[in-house]
Amino acid sequence: MRIDYDEIRRIHRLEKNAPQLVDVDEDFFESVTGFFRAEKKRLMQNPDAWTEAQSREFTNLRKMIAEIVSMREKKLLNKALEISRTGDGAPLRLAEPEKRALSELVATLSAYARLGTALSDSPALGAQSKGDYNSVAVRIIKDVPAFVGADQASYGPFSRNAVIDLPRTVADVLFKRKLAETV
Repeated sequence: MRIDYDEIRRIHRLEKNAPQLVDVDEDFFESVTGFFRAEKKRLMQNPDAWTEAQSREFTNLRKMIAEIVSMREKKLLNKALEISRTGDGAPLRLAEPEKRALSELVATLSAYARLGTALSDSPALGAQSKGDYNSVAVRIIKDVPAFVGADQASYGPFSRNAVIDLPRTVADVLFKRKLAETV
């Protein structure tokens, strides 16, 4: 990815104004780091020739990069929470470290949700011991389009390998159709 001041300004502006993550190349952070280091090296080669405008521009560059990272971090956390709750893992164009972080966050949040489900299903906590509303953690085997369950609630779409909690009756239908497995 070609990075320069204008591209960083563009991405900063988009991140600031868009509620979702802005699409970036997988090598985004490496490109930004390389550009920042090159600019710093260029300016340090002749510090006596720095103008006030160059100094201000470099300071602004550092601030924009820090803000981009901070905004993307918050959006990544929100996206992980959304995926762990809905199972909707629509593909995103993320930098490689963000892809790894998102995957780990979703796995951690899904495990945490299963813990909460297990606690709420405990008879000691007053949960129903049987019935249609018991929740089951499932892993989706094949992509599942959106559908309406027997309870007239909408479910999906779900991506392959998503781990989600579903009512027992809905999970049973997916099990019978070999679209999901228990976790």
